[in-house]
Amino acid sequence: MKIAGLDIGTTGCKLTVFDEKGKYLDKAYRDYPVTRGSSEHEVDVEAIMEGVYAVIQKMSGKYPDIAGIGVTSFGESFVMTDEEGRPLHKAMLYTDPRGAAECRGWKKD
Repeated sequence: MKIAGLDIGTTGCKLTVFDEKGKYLDKAYRDYPVTRGSSEHEVDVEAIMEGVYAVIQKMSGKYPDIAGIGVTSFGESFVMTDEEGRPLHKAMLYTDPRGAAECRGWKKD
């Protein structure tokens, strides 16, 4: 029996596999493009999902006895989907400057 940790990060994701005693065995990593313009910082949600599926497929092929996966990700994004679960827009990253004016309004001098 193996356990795994899935880290869905800002620029890529990785799945790390451990044995039942917690000994590191292997990992798979997949990066995805991030758009950082002067007015937006975004990542394509479809690319994130493709990366997640790719690392899971690779490691589950090598270690078919993975019994559980713990997941962590950047959690400050919200993505609306259609009826089929397809994203309707890109995910805004925590570094996105579009909320800067509103934040300045909340800041006390």
